[in-house]
Amino acid sequence: MSAAMAMIRPMPAVDLPAPEPPEAQDIVALVGQHTTLRSLGDKRWQGACPFCESTAFQVRRKHGTFHCFHCGEGGDAVRFLAKVNLR
Repeated sequence: MSAAMAMIRPMPAVDLPAPEPPEAQDIVALVGQHTTLRSLGDKRWQGACPFCESTAFQVRRKHGTFHCFHCGEGGDAVRFLAKVNLR
């Protein structure tokens, strides 16, 4: 073994927290990163649809879903991320 190779030391393992899967994230916080939402009480949030810009877009925290009553887009956090990443 050469002297240079003897000086190389392995890096210590770093324990980083695993990112949360999208389905475990708060859908209101997730959607709120892409459009402004306002509360319609404890259960629903409303804002501009990030896909068609209509204001008929709602997010339901309890169910973990979103739906636009104008363009018909809807689903859970995974579907939202997939649609946002396609634009």
